[in-house]
Amino acid sequence: MSLRLENTGRRDISSAQFGQGGPSRINLGLPVVKLVSMAAEPPRALGLTDG
Repeated sequence: MSLRLENTGRRDISSAQFGQGGPSRINLGLPVVKLVSMAAEPPRALGLTDG
């Protein structure tokens, strides 16, 4: 499965505008067996770092 969230508006959406500033959660209704890859733009959006 692949999931892509995209803001097509002209302005950025701040985390304060939804979810009380916390991380977004998506319930797929099934357990995740294996996480193959994860990416975000910008990379720091998911806490990813270079090393």
